[in-house]
Amino acid sequence: MVRAMNLSGSVSGFKPAPLPGVVPAPLEVVELNHPSLPGGLDGLTVLHITDLHLRAGKPWSAWLDRLAGVLGGLEVDLAVFTGDAMNYPGDEDSAIEGTAKLLNACRTRLGIFGIFGNHDSPVFRDRAVREITSARWLRDEVVAVGGLPLRLVGPEDPEDLLHTLLDGVETGAVRGSDGVFEIGLVHYPTEVYPAAEFGIPLVLAGHTHGGQIRVSADFAPHTSSDLPGGLASGVMRYRDTLVCVPRGLGEAVVEMRVNCTRQAPVYVLRRGPLLGGVSPSEAPRLHRVIRW
Repeated sequence: MVRAMNLSGSVSGFKPAPLPGVVPAPLEVVELNHPSLPGGLDGLTVLHITDLHLRAGKPWSAWLDRLAGVLGGLEVDLAVFTGDAMNYPGDEDSAIEGTAKLLNACRTRLGIFGIFGNHDSPVFRDRAVREITSARWLRDEVVAVGGLPLRLVGPEDPEDLLHTLLDGVETGAVRGSDGVFEIGLVHYPTEVYPAAEFGIPLVLAGHTHGGQIRVSADFAPHTSSDLPGGLASGVMRYRDTLVCVPRGLGEAVVEMRVNCTRQAPVYVLRRGPLLGGVSPSEAPRLHRVIRW
């Protein structure tokens, strides 16, 4: 059941967290324009973490240690996690330990919000809600954030954002035209399609790892989804909805990456013209507007 939280306060006086001129890898600063962003939220910063794929006996690593150090020195307004903390059943202990440690390193003004991916077992999901309390886990919920004109939509099932949206309409939590900017947190990038039908302007996804093993920056033989290899990562647009698909942080199946470095984007939301003006023949299709 969707739980809607009432807005309190207003956007007046909100000042986004300032970012330094340069952030170290795997962080990458990305500006996202959308005309429906309330002017008072211009400059809102969102850290996007996804796809850790932690394994049994390996809750932490050198690259996670470096990332935690970077996060400890950076303040953002909001942080989100879009699933696949673990790799396979039996990895739950390591995934709980490593994910908690990494999320605890985040410094945010408005909190950390997370959803689960297809690799996250029911055991992990229940434990995460109880044990990783630095994050607010969305399980088929729509929540307002920080008394601002901002809502997050998070499904319980990685492949069923539609159910969350339909319940949200019934409860009045998803309205799309009330001046509140809505962000869908999903695991599968293809959930952009129901999001667009409901007028969700921004979707943050995961799952593909950018292909993980790429022939080139524009082609990944396998994306673990219905997206073609040329859309394995980046910012895509479908109608008036943007979907951000990072390269992610961990590795599934085989512990290697080829032509596909780890990535945790930090989005700076801007009120402005939609990215990706295209010809009429391209407009109905999902297409990439920012390459990474």
